[in-house]
Amino acid sequence: MMKTFHTGTGRPREKMKTEADIAVLSVTRNGREIGKRLCEALPACHGYTLSNLAGEGENLIPFDPPLSDLVARIWGRYRSMIFVMAAGIVVRVIAPLLEDKRTDPAVLVIDEKGEHVISLVSGHVGGANALCRKAAQAIGADPVITTATDLSGFPAVELWAGEMGLAVENPEAVKKINASLVNGLCVGIFREGVPWIGDADGSWVSFDTLEGLLGSSCEARIIVSSRRIRQVEQDPGTLILRPRNLVLGIGCNRGTSGTEIHEVVTELLKREGFALQSVGRIATIDVKKDEAGLLNFAAKLGVPLVFYTRDELNAMPDGSGPSVWAEKELGVKGVCEQAAMKGAGADSLVISKAVSGNVTAALAESRGASTS
Repeated sequence: MMKTFHTGTGRPREKMKTEADIAVLSVTRNGREIGKRLCEALPACHGYTLSNLAGEGENLIPFDPPLSDLVARIWGRYRSMIFVMAAGIVVRVIAPLLEDKRTDPAVLVIDEKGEHVISLVSGHVGGANALCRKAAQAIGADPVITTATDLSGFPAVELWAGEMGLAVENPEAVKKINASLVNGLCVGIFREGVPWIGDADGSWVSFDTLEGLLGSSCEARIIVSSRRIRQVEQDPGTLILRPRNLVLGIGCNRGTSGTEIHEVVTELLKREGFALQSVGRIATIDVKKDEAGLLNFAAKLGVPLVFYTRDELNAMPDGSGPSVWAEKELGVKGVCEQAAMKGAGADSLVISKAVSGNVTAALAESRGASTS
């Protein structure tokens, strides 16, 4: 079912994705021609223009004024929106629709002559800066980017995190980190068990221990760890990044719900001090390929679910000891522990088998690379 959200204008807008990622909107003949060139150069693009201009163009979606009605209707359908018109018009039209840079679409503005492409909204998180450069190259224009980290030459920490496969746990701290980088203030980083993480061009000071970081003069801090660190959970100056380096091994009775699996896993990781966001893969035996609850749980977490054969699981270490039930019913010495180790390429566990209700779970850590 389509969900309808109400905006500050009092008009409902539809949160419905289309087969395209980019919408290009124009209101003049020159703008229409620029829009056509963009949609020819950029993949997954829809071009919109006024109804009285659409007949002269190809593959353009016509609309009737006012522009604000169209924008309110399609806002949220596209990841990016490019307006070929005056910036003032765009600002007035989108202002009532803006909610959060983490969810707003990227917004670009191109002047009527096609000389400048301006990254206006969601520069880093929404990808407007990257799209700005692509669009400018496509039409031979100058990209105009005003975000401070781009101008200073420092990498925006959220972009670096995304490139490294890290999940941002507390995005409200991103602004503090980027501001410190731009202003030349000390930004310290502690990384636990993730040697594959890059250094982002030496933009910050690395510490070998958490105590060293917390005792330093750096007011802005980055912690990369799969473990929960209570000392800094509420600190606005500390950005917590989660590597996807944990593999969750799961066994369950037939018909176990995804809700029960989620509750058991959440409680287990909380008790043992690990972050659910660091689970990059779920592993189990191949006879569970059609287990609806397990499939739903993996989909909810947004991580791959991998399956291993009896021979693959039996080749793994014993873990906490063989399971009499698993040996009798499945022909394996164990499921959750062996699947976790196999998925992580490890021969030991960070959490041994835990049993709760219809679920068994174990956790292994990959030291080589992200598992997602």
